[in-house]
Amino acid sequence: MIGARVLIGASAPTALAVTEAEAAGITLVARVRGASFEVYSHPQTFTEEALA
Repeated sequence: MIGARVLIGASAPTALAVTEAEAAGITLVARVRGASFEVYSHPQTFTEEALA
């Protein structure tokens, strides 16, 4: 266990990374470019309330 709730990467994740993040309850964010990003697991982490 890494102890992180969110893992952020610059490139696209593998299918295994998405599966493992989902199973571990980790929010996986990837393909981050400036203000642009894609959420691959647990998107509910980024609600309007959480971002405020």
